[in-house]
Parts: sequence; C-alpha cells; structure tokens
Amino acid sequence: MLRSFFITIFFWSLLLANSQTQAKELENYLQTLTCKAGENFALHIHGGVTYRNRPKRDEIRKAFIRDLLIRGKIALEQGVSALDVISFTLTSMENSGEFNAGSGSIPNQAGYREMDASIMAGHNLKAGAVASVQYVKNPIQAARYVMEETKNVLFVGASADEFLKNKLANADFPTLPPSYASTEDLSVKSPPHGTIGAVALDLCGHIAAGTSTGGFGSKIPGRVGDSPIIGAGTYANEEVGISASGHGEYFIRYAIAYDLSARIRYRGDELNQATQDTIRDLTNAGGTGGVITVNKDGSIASAFNTSGFIRGYVGSKYPEPTTISGMN
Repeated sequence: MLRSFFITIFFWSLLLANSQTQAKELENYLQTLTCKAGENFALHIHGGVTYRNRPKRDEIRKAFIRDLLIRGKIALEQGVSALDVISFTLTSMENSGEFNAGSGSIPNQAGYREMDASIMAGHNLKAGAVASVQYVKNPIQAARYVMEETKNVLFVGASADEFLKNKLANADFPTLPPSYASTEDLSVKSPPHGTIGAVALDLCGHIAAGTSTGGFGSKIPGRVGDSPIIGAGTYANEEVGISASGHGEYFIRYAIAYDLSARIRYRGDELNQATQDTIRDLTNAGGTGGVITVNKDGSIASAFNTSGFIRGYVGSKYPEPTTISGMN
C-alpha cells in the first residue's frame, strides 16, 4: 500500500510539472500503468451537504473541487486507479482546511477534534476505516492503511492513534503533534461545514469510494457518525460506489449506502432512480443529507434533501468538469 501511495504522490507531482525532463519522467511512468482496458471513467466529489446559504464559501469550495476534477480526469484517462485518485482527492481536501475533515475538522463539545474516515474498493470489497482519531494528519490515508496493511476494517479512538503512529512513524506517513488537535485558533474559522467524499471508476472497471469528516458540529465526545461505517456513509462494489453526507445517525440506522447499492443489484433499479428513491425514503424517515454515486458504465447521480450539496463530476460521459452547490 505504501509503495502505491508514494507512486501516486510521484504521479501528482509530475502532473503539475512543466519542465521537459519532468514531462519525460511522467511519460515513462505512464507507460508502466496497466489499467487501460476500458473506455469509461468517472470521478464524483462532494464537499458536504449545506443547511444554510453561504454563496461566497460555497464558491471557494466549488473552485477547489473543480481543480481536483481537472487533475483527476487527467489521471484517470492515463490509467491511474480509482483507489489512488480517491486517496489523493480526499487527502487534498483534508489538507485544505476548507472542509469539515482533516485540518478543517470541527471541534466536539469538549473542544478537541475527533476525525473519521473510510475507504472501499468495489472490485474486491476490501475496506478500511478509522473513527475518533485526533492526531492522524490524513484520516483517509489511515483508513487505506487499515484496509491494505491489516486484516481488519475499523480502528477507533486513542488506540487507533497509537497504532497508526507506531506503524507509520518510519514510513513518511505523517501524524500530527498534540497542538494540532487543540481548538485555540478556531474562533476565526467559519461555522460548521461539510463532510467530504469521492467515488471513482477507472479504466480497469474498478470502482472505489471514500468519505472523511470531523463529525457533526458540537458533537458529544466519542460520538461516531456514518462516515467511517461501511454501508452507511461509504460503500462500493462492482456495480456502484457511494459516498454520503448528512445526519449520520439516520444513515447508519437505515444503512443508506448499502441500501442504495442493493436497489441496483437486487431490484435492477437504474442509477438515478435508486439514488433519488434512497433519499426520498431517508426524508420520509426524518433524516437529512445527500449521496453521490458512480456506476460501472461511468454514469453519475446525486440526491439530497437539504438547502444545498456541494459537489462536482467529470468523466468519459462528462468531459467538462462541472461543479454544483444546489439542484442539478
């Protein structure tokens, strides 16, 4: 996994390079990629549902997502795996401070951050997740480590922090000092803002999904929502990938992400119908939130029942990167 991660970082650094030497290195690297069998690819990113209208903030996030869509399109066209694109996309969003994940995570009622994340590979149903971690810089990377380097799926709390620190300290997989988890500087930050997520289809026909969050604003310490729960906030199989944002307790109780996938697999529902019907049933149950999806032929769909949902998409069927904060 770590080798794959470093190769991914190498790719993205070369993607931004301008020199002829670096461009040649990029060309040589791309020749080693084998994921070029199919024609369809897609990337769908969200920055969380919104409950209040904040156009200026939303535009900043949409611009950030658009930049990631442009980079992701180039990567997927060249054969980079869906899993690597998801990892890079969500790591970038965690590091930006613009979303409720990673460095932008909202503090709990006790005044410190507890972060959650999960990632899943649809072609083999492998998944990894972390919950209530405080000192891991990038929870999505930690979730991928759990998926690829352990026999487990979910690690939580202080023990997860300690495990990941010990395992990753010598692997250039950065963790945060205790000061990172403090909230002394949060008075200048914006009000509660969005969970992040992404789903992708690569040229091998593989689907991956991931979600990362700082959790519900002013949550009780120890509370865990749907983002690290496979089948609730994240799910992927060979047919569809899903990432969610919203009132996590409802997404857990109704297994929203898995329920959406089951509508497609067992009932044969079309992607958009399954997506819309899932959120309709969430609304009827009293829950709020939204989902983004990608299916095996590169189609995308989204649905939500809040005032807005920041998201964007690109792919073989959608050549122009598109970002949206409201209805389609």
